[in-house]
Amino acid sequence: MLEVKKTTKYDGKLKSIRVIDGNIVDENGEVIDLISALSRAYGENMFDLSTTSKEEEIIDIEPDDEVDIDDLSPDED
Repeated sequence: MLEVKKTTKYDGKLKSIRVIDGNIVDENGEVIDLISALSRAYGENMFDLSTTSKEEEIIDIEPDDEVDIDDLSPDED
């Protein structure tokens, strides 16, 4: 017997957001009502939520400089 599955998938992404004074704020300083947006998008359907944060630091190295490998490794807290 042949089984066929029809899938409807919704992907969404908010980029460059942060939490300021308990609010989700975008890169333009506008407050985003996250619960309302998710409710409109997904209703009562189950969904997954994931977040990512990244910080980068550029380290300039001159050709004659000695480099300590610990300076290039991520900090461990």
